[in-house]
Amino acid sequence: MLVDVFQNMNGQFCFKNVDVIVGDGQVFKKCYLAIDEKKISYIDDKPPLWLQNNPQNIVDGNGYLVIPGLINAHTHAAMGFFRDLGHQRQSMIESFLFPAEKSLYPELIEPLTWSFIYGSLLSGVTCIVDHYYFSKGVGTALEKIGMRGVLGETVADIGGAFPGEDSLNRALEDLESWNFSERIKPAIAPHAADTVSDKLLKKLSK
Repeated sequence: MLVDVFQNMNGQFCFKNVDVIVGDGQVFKKCYLAIDEKKISYIDDKPPLWLQNNPQNIVDGNGYLVIPGLINAHTHAAMGFFRDLGHQRQSMIESFLFPAEKSLYPELIEPLTWSFIYGSLLSGVTCIVDHYYFSKGVGTALEKIGMRGVLGETVADIGGAFPGEDSLNRALEDLESWNFSERIKPAIAPHAADTVSDKLLKKLSK
């Protein structure tokens, strides 16, 4: 796979025969796309001049499409572990998910997040906007693999797995002790309109 090539090559290398869509929507068909220290440095229908002296540093990308990284704007990455477990259950959220989530603890969130990150990257998603419990575990997983994210600790006072004032305190503690790189941004993350009171929503807004 081209992903394997990209991960295992440093310095300069070049794809040929790839189709490319750049950020403004411009399309390049069957072009050359050069990488310099894991950053795109060249896109054109002619090969870069440096390739003449390094012909071994070319990879045939025929059949592949290169696009800007996608953003998944609503995720609960650690919940990938719950996939398919709630089928055919009545009141799935209240009777199954909330009780299951009560068993979560901070050290569990990072490993539960890995499979979601892997699936996201395979589908072209390079940034997630995620809110969940013990969200720093998600941040740790993102940091280790170099993926981008906007993360918020779930806040709720009248419903959900961990309702109460403590959820707000956890979120504030996270903001005060945020130590991730620039790729990972913090956010305020109220759970839902039926699990957060009007009073708390106004406080979060301020």
